[in-house]
Amino acid sequence: SLRAGEIVTLPSVGLFADGAAVKTIGTETFRVCNELVDDMVTVSTDQICNAIKLTYNDARVILEPAGALAVAGMKKYIEKNEIEGQTM
Repeated sequence: SLRAGEIVTLPSVGLFADGAAVKTIGTETFRVCNELVDDMVTVSTDQICNAIKLTYNDARVILEPAGALAVAGMKKYIEKNEIEGQTM
């Protein structure tokens, strides 16, 4: 929807991170994201699983897949932008 500049309906969505999987974004969510979001990071199911494992090993916290999206996205963003020695 952000790329298209208008709300679009996807033909299908993945079921693994079902708490974040929607075919059509809400009107208010689209308005806010369109105004405030600068960039998007997409992650695979494997990256979400890795984030769940990483969080458990680091903090003994078990995240559900939709909750692990932020960790997976941050990890991918840091690797992509070669960020080191900073607090995120």
